Amino acid sequence: MPEGTKKCKPFHVSIVTILTALVHSSDDLITLGQLILVTKIPKDHNKILAAFEEAMENITDHERDEDLASTLDLVRARLTSEAEEIFQATDKTEEPQADEEDEIEEEDEIEDDEEEKTKQGGDTPPAPPEGG
Repeated sequence: MPEGTKKCKPFHVSIVTILTALVHSSDDLITLGQLILVTKIPKDHNKILAAFEEAMENITDHERDEDLASTLDLVRARLTSEAEEIFQATDKTEEPQADEEDEIEEEDEIEDDEEEKTKQGGDTPPAPPEGG
């Protein structure tokens, strides 16, 4: 790590810090918006969006208002859809759906049947005759 740098943070943490402390122009904000658009962000979508909107309100140059508004719309859509995708994925892993539960029960029953057959000697081949 280069001298004078601090420990690296996850993107969703560092981007909020950058948006609130280091954005000084619309070009800065547009560039960071483009970075957000191409980065997979695991959490804190609302914090990032709030920091982006706050940074947009605080910049003093408004040379590229149209580009900036367009970037904000894209960032908002991206963060909202990614948050929804993560929520849906989390929701699916927490509770199996009815079909999944049925499949799991069927697999368990098949395994139980196979174990029972093995115990009874149903699927095991007969032992070869001794001395034969």
